[in-house]
Formats: sequence, C-alpha cells, structure tokens
Amino acid sequence: MDELRQRTSTEPGFPRVVFVHMGDPRAADAFLATRWPEVTALSDPDKDLYHAFGLNRGSLASVAGPKVWVASVKAILSGHGVGRPVGDTLQMSGWFLIDGHTVRWRHVHASSGEERDYAGLEQALRQLGAR
Repeated sequence: MDELRQRTSTEPGFPRVVFVHMGDPRAADAFLATRWPEVTALSDPDKDLYHAFGLNRGSLASVAGPKVWVASVKAILSGHGVGRPVGDTLQMSGWFLIDGHTVRWRHVHASSGEERDYAGLEQALRQLGAR
C-alpha cells in the first residue's frame, strides 16, 4: 500500500487507486484514515465486484500455504502486522487497470502471498500511453 500511495502522489497521470474489500465501511475508513485517508475504498460484502471481475475463491494452500507464510514473515519483519480476517478468507484478490468502461489489464492472484505485479502494471500503462 505504501508504494502505491507514494506513486499516486508523485507520478502525474498515475491511475486512480480504488480498494474493494468485504469489510464494514466504517472499519475500513478507520483503518485507511491512518494509512491513506484520500484513497477510495468500496465495501463489497456480497462479493458482487469480485464475481464481476472473475475473482474466484482459492484453496487452503493458496491462502495458508508456504508462500503465504513466507510473505507474512516478510510483512511482519517490515513492520506490518497481520490483522483479524474479515470476509471470505478464501477469496482471491486481483489488480485491474480500467480505462473508461474497459478492463485494459488484469492480474489475478494465485496465492495470498503473491508479490504485486508492478511490472505488468507498468507495461499496461505504457501501452495506454499513460507513461
């Protein structure tokens, strides 16, 4: 989140970031108030957007396997905690670059421990002429 926040404030033309989550809107607002108060967050407890964007539920290994444990340890060592789960803990996440009403790029995570695909996003932005 820190890298995205920095990029949106320092790179003109960087796309607007919108987080979609399954939690209570007030709890999400309180969480983001200290981390990124100006970002837009949408609560989707029924997972309508998740389904619309083709995000499926993962397996136990995709949310609690070795990659996830390694990523969790890295996060903790970087000063980020692991909070109480909210919503469907098997729901996989993804990144989407939307231009108007068209999804121009997508990356669906295969594991909760997967690194963010900044390289894929950069390539999609160059193709759109935004970089």
